[in-house]
Amino acid sequence: MSLTTMQKFAKVMDKLALDPGWYYEGEDPETEEIFLKNFKRVLYTDINGNAVLTSRPNKFGTTWTQIKSEMDKL
Repeated sequence: MSLTTMQKFAKVMDKLALDPGWYYEGEDPETEEIFLKNFKRVLYTDINGNAVLTSRPNKFGTTWTQIKSEMDKL
């Protein structure tokens, strides 16, 4: 059984173990444009327990090229 794009993406993201985490909502990450539009990196958790997110690629800790390369191996 082959994995869906989203399943591959989730496996790769788990493997990268971006701490403290990440958030993705939207269409499957088929392209860099879609990925950048929908991906958020958790920077930290505030004193109320809410995740503080960023959509700035220089804060992601990885790149679409790295993610896609790993997805293609699955």
